[in-house]
Amino acid sequence: CQGGRVGRARRGLCQHRQHFGIRRCVRRRRGARSDCALARGKIAAGKLLQAFAAGAKVISIDGNFDDALEIVRELGAGGGGVEIVNSINPHRIAGQATAAHEIIADLGDAPDVLALPVGNAGNISAYWRGFTDAVRIGSTKRRPRMAGFQAAGAAPFVSGAPIANPETVA
Repeated sequence: CQGGRVGRARRGLCQHRQHFGIRRCVRRRRGARSDCALARGKIAAGKLLQAFAAGAKVISIDGNFDDALEIVRELGAGGGGVEIVNSINPHRIAGQATAAHEIIADLGDAPDVLALPVGNAGNISAYWRGFTDAVRIGSTKRRPRMAGFQAAGAAPFVSGAPIANPETVA
């Protein structure tokens, strides 16, 4: 599972608003079910369709990304065969770093520049780790210049402070 492992859990649970997060939510090992808690009206239709198409149970909540994360934390805290597979999963960075290796395999080398969405900077950190690992093992000789972008309604790095009620449709 890219971005977090489900391990022996019978069910993977996440909340997300970005394409990679939805894919991570619905990728599951054989026999495991995936559920996604998503903020109603805060996700693009194509991303929502990805979850449904992969057979995930979608839990629509009133609120924003942070509200959905709180629900996921509460549901995952009880154990019971549920593994949280998003940014709070300790295996997320290592799992998502594999995407850098996929890019190198597809392009034959690291790109000159890679631009990524940045929420809490896990994405860009994971890709950097993957490119750094690829240099170390000789898959590429360089790391790309990386640029991170934040949505106007949820840009704590840009504003220099946490956003109390982040609002985006992503």
